[in-house]
Amino acid sequence: MQKKWSDLEIEFLKENYSSEPMEIITSKLSGRSLSSITNKAHNLGLKNRSSCKSDLRPLLEETNEAYYWVGFLLADGHFTKLGQIQLNLSEKDFDHVKKFAAFVKYTGDLTKSSIYVGNKLVINELIRRFSITNKKTYTPPNLSFIKNDDLLISLIIGFIDGDGSISKKGNLYIKVHKNWFDIVKMMVSKISSDGFGISISNNVVTGWVCRTEDMKRLKKMGTKLKLPILDRKWDRVNFNKLSKKERRVTYDEKCFKLFDNGKTPLDLIKETQIVLSRSFIYDSYKRWRTIKERDIKIETNRQLKNV
Repeated sequence: MQKKWSDLEIEFLKENYSSEPMEIITSKLSGRSLSSITNKAHNLGLKNRSSCKSDLRPLLEETNEAYYWVGFLLADGHFTKLGQIQLNLSEKDFDHVKKFAAFVKYTGDLTKSSIYVGNKLVINELIRRFSITNKKTYTPPNLSFIKNDDLLISLIIGFIDGDGSISKKGNLYIKVHKNWFDIVKMMVSKISSDGFGISISNNVVTGWVCRTEDMKRLKKMGTKLKLPILDRKWDRVNFNKLSKKERRVTYDEKCFKLFDNGKTPLDLIKETQIVLSRSFIYDSYKRWRTIKERDIKIETNRQLKNV
């Protein structure tokens, strides 16, 4: 004879069946079989998320958005033993969950920042292709097969949105288990060829990129590739903020034009509309002179060859 359902069990089912994965439901109701739980839920008129329809096949396509979401899931998603994907985010990222739901054509009602979808064939292929394990926190995926730069950048941006952080100054930091060292090194070096850093401390590997122009270039790539980037993070990468190198190039151009027109460094220093330091103006003048002398030398050699 089947054990009678208690009021506490029924209350738990009513509060959680429509929002929690079946793995959690069955673990909490450990004395109940899966068929017993689903039958009771059906009698109560409850609908579990796993019964909602979705189409995960786009995750297998060679598109920028597909690789973005794979990167995001590698960071923030959970691949269950039942061949399903669970994504739980904070309430402030509810709109991002909606974007993922739209991508996989999810038909359920989203009432909070979590979604639970399944398709064993698709998920098993994702697991095979990217070498994903149930313990992905400690076991990094395989990304070496990705030869297309746009797809790799898309995955990296997705991973950053899931597990990276961008400071108020626009600096990027990725912190994961030390076993991910090679993956993190690949990601930050892909973003910046020589402006990145990486270190290990207390089983945590930290990779960072602090060069303004590198982060602005990465954000532009996200826009160019039409990725659903997480705005609350990428808004901290300010296109109007100039790095030291960018400022030098920008203001050198202004100074060079004035030097070409016969202005001297002292003229620029006295000019009230030019808000530049004395040292920068003199350094800019030296750079201008070096360029002019080089151009004169090139032109002289050219003329001598024609004689």
